[in-house]
Amino acid sequence: MEPDRSPAQLIAQSEGLLLDFDGPVCNVYAGSDPARIARQIAAAFNLDIETDDPLDLIGHALAIDGPVDELHQALTNAEIETVGTATETPGIRQLVKTYGRPIAIVSNNGRQAIETWLARSRLDQYVAVVIGRDPRHMKPDPQPLQLAADRLGMQLTGCVFVGDSTSDALAADRAGVPMVALANRPHKRQLFSGERCAAIINSIHELTSINPVFPRTA
Repeated sequence: MEPDRSPAQLIAQSEGLLLDFDGPVCNVYAGSDPARIARQIAAAFNLDIETDDPLDLIGHALAIDGPVDELHQALTNAEIETVGTATETPGIRQLVKTYGRPIAIVSNNGRQAIETWLARSRLDQYVAVVIGRDPRHMKPDPQPLQLAADRLGMQLTGCVFVGDSTSDALAADRAGVPMVALANRPHKRQLFSGERCAAIINSIHELTSINPVFPRTA
């Protein structure tokens, strides 16, 4: 934690903003059932796993030397469909439109699904880089965060990452980038209290409270 700086100050003083997708930007499965999707894809690939999180299928396939790439594509296709009913996270539009410095999405969701949602929401113009799922280097692997910083042309230490899971927190810690943890469900604040986070927030609105409009730079 950094008690001398508020979450909004951490964002305002950063050189680049890295955002997880599902949670901080939108609720990917707001209009669909992730458990049903996980069951359908698992059945299609004869995977012996029960989970309500479709992303768990990737880890399972890696563990059994299964069809990782084919599974990744099937999950991406499902995500492209689900983002059609995804709901925007309150506060994210103001944040990305007024931040004024480079923004990257760094997610375990498929890149095509992320880009589909950004275009539909007309927020794509504010996002410089999209790092989607590499099935062999998913967070908590720090590689996606480092790749995002490299493509933005900056150091991770000058960025702030906003995530909403312990895998995000682990990836940030391993990469050496400060993370603002979004505790968007009651139990998450306790989970994050054991992680090395720069700040914990309940709402994205807390990241814009320092100033309603950040100065945009050329």
